[in-house]
Amino acid sequence: MNMWTACAAVSSTTVPSLAIDPLITRLLRANGAAAFPPSLDEINAAAEGLTVWRHALAAGRLPDYGGTDGGLPPWPPQPLLGTLTDTLSRLSLPRATARHPSLVPAALAAVLAAASEFDARRVAAIALSVESEWASPLRGVRAVEGLGGGSGGDVGALTAAPGDSFSLADGLWRHSGWSALEGVQAKLRELDELSELVASLGQRAAPEGTPIRGPAAAPSAALSELSPRELSGLS
Repeated sequence: MNMWTACAAVSSTTVPSLAIDPLITRLLRANGAAAFPPSLDEINAAAEGLTVWRHALAAGRLPDYGGTDGGLPPWPPQPLLGTLTDTLSRLSLPRATARHPSLVPAALAAVLAAASEFDARRVAAIALSVESEWASPLRGVRAVEGLGGGSGGDVGALTAAPGDSFSLADGLWRHSGWSALEGVQAKLRELDELSELVASLGQRAAPEGTPIRGPAAAPSAALSELSPRELSGLS
């Protein structure tokens, strides 16, 4: 039996008793009673694992239980952990979550969903499902980023409702046109002349030589239209 399928007996009221990140608590609750592991120890393991994933993704990397994140038990268990990290690395997800923090909750939800479906015989299928779900949205995020990304802001938050975060369910990120836009952007980057022109937009030529002060204007005043008694522009 899948270790996550027998958990109906574990009440969701158990989770708030854990001293864990509120986001992690919400993720565990959002998956419903049928998603909880059958023991408190495994709930704690999932919570600790998601916390490691959260810090790693926010830092633009994946969990490294053999180094940076050593000392904690790997989660989710192997072979899913290795296959999942390979898939997310191929998608460049850590780069996206570092630049756009609103993607982190959705990424954690995907990891939790993959862990809840874990079965050694289905590892490849689970990883493929995660890749297919994230490929198009990440193309969209990169494409918008290439257009300026809201002046360097969090692209994933552009379509999020107030108080919410990036969602894979948003139809905008699943639009088929993102792939074509990425291709056009790649071709435009190959045109050196265009790149130089774009880089020069909004720039003014720097003055050359010694600055020369213009003639001083005669002292003057202008009557304001607001009041015949008010003066402005004294110099």
